[in-house]
Amino acid sequence: MKRFALYAGASRGDLGPTRRAPDELRAVPRRQPVGRQDLLDRDPTVSVSSTPRRTGPIPPWPISATSRYRLPTGRPSSPTMAVTPRLTIFTQVVFGELLSWAGSSSVVSSIPDAERVTMKLIRSPFTHRILAPAAILPAAVLAVATAGTAVASERGGASAEAQDSGKPTVVLVHGAWADASGWNEVSESLRARGYPVVATANPLRSLSGDAAYLAARLKTIKGPIVLVGHSYGGAVITNAAAGNPNVTSLVYIAAFVPDKGEDTLKLAAKFPGSRLSDDPDAPLPTALDAVPLGSGPTDVDLYIKPDKFSDVFLSDRLDQAKAAALAASQRPITPVAGAEPSKAAAWKTIPSWYLVATDDRTIGTENLRFMAKRAGSTTVEVDAPHAVLETDPDAVTHLILQAAHDNRPSLAKTGTSTTRTALLGGTAALAVAAGAVLVIRTRRPDSAA
Repeated sequence: MKRFALYAGASRGDLGPTRRAPDELRAVPRRQPVGRQDLLDRDPTVSVSSTPRRTGPIPPWPISATSRYRLPTGRPSSPTMAVTPRLTIFTQVVFGELLSWAGSSSVVSSIPDAERVTMKLIRSPFTHRILAPAAILPAAVLAVATAGTAVASERGGASAEAQDSGKPTVVLVHGAWADASGWNEVSESLRARGYPVVATANPLRSLSGDAAYLAARLKTIKGPIVLVGHSYGGAVITNAAAGNPNVTSLVYIAAFVPDKGEDTLKLAAKFPGSRLSDDPDAPLPTALDAVPLGSGPTDVDLYIKPDKFSDVFLSDRLDQAKAAALAASQRPITPVAGAEPSKAAAWKTIPSWYLVATDDRTIGTENLRFMAKRAGSTTVEVDAPHAVLETDPDAVTHLILQAAHDNRPSLAKTGTSTTRTALLGGTAALAVAAGAVLVIRTRRPDSAA
């Protein structure tokens, strides 16, 4: 395809189109606009440099020192005012318009020589030196603040969210016939999202003693706490959370939720579904082994029999090898812990969440539903056994995250501070005012035309 270019200064009909060698092909800029032509009104396709450069919009490189343009006041600029980046031109227009308005206002006009003083300020070299920083600094702060907020909100790793002071500490309390290692997968998932996690030991000796042990542990934790209990651990957190203002959420995972004066053994027998015993009249549940600890009749530890463990605790949802390993590592509970009445009911004053395992053969699914409904808990149902921690840790994690997200009393710490709000608001106001001035100037007829 043939390409042509016009020599600079060639008028139509003088030299006409002239063929040039391929190495000479380049766009030649048109002549520099006259000094009194408003910079904002000229053809944007015209190059503003007095030296040959490519055509296009206003370039980011400097304008020649002899370039002249008028400020919005209608007076031509001097060569010293040819500060060239587009941002500087923008700020000159904005501040020139604002100063011009101030000079013509009724208040300022009462001052002798107000217009002369205003124009002197507009033309002052110092004014032009501070115009660019005056616009750049708020814009830079806004960009950094916005970028920082975006990065902080998008990060999901532990290194980012662990520094978020608004995230509550999640305290996990296991129940009978398990230990703190049952929370491993849940704990890893929560830590990966930046939540501090404490998977505390549960002595399983007595309800009052276990609750006191946990309450003392909770007092060492600063900030909001999401307290989670599984199985018998639900009764423990119900008592330990009472009177602790830092506990903002209670999460029950297939757990006991006793009212004041109730014990866990009676709650498990309220509705059918538990397979801990085949004989309701037996002095000891038939699925349990009693290992003596002393001479007293209650000085025993209760274990689930190894041949019953997979059925009662896991609903046969795991392979035999895994079930046998869990049966071998189970932690026993004493009869006193199951028979001791609850002394508090923290769920009456603290919001609660509940996961109902629909194939629970330890407490019984209907018993879980009864307690969840009575407590007014936000409830989800999962097709899982009593040991839902082992079979469905993701469902457990999801419910805990709901509780942690919906009840975060320190959200003000993670949101925008008052100082930052004022800064962003001021910057936004400057941008809006500047845009309004530009619109007004581009629509106002040129007084010098």
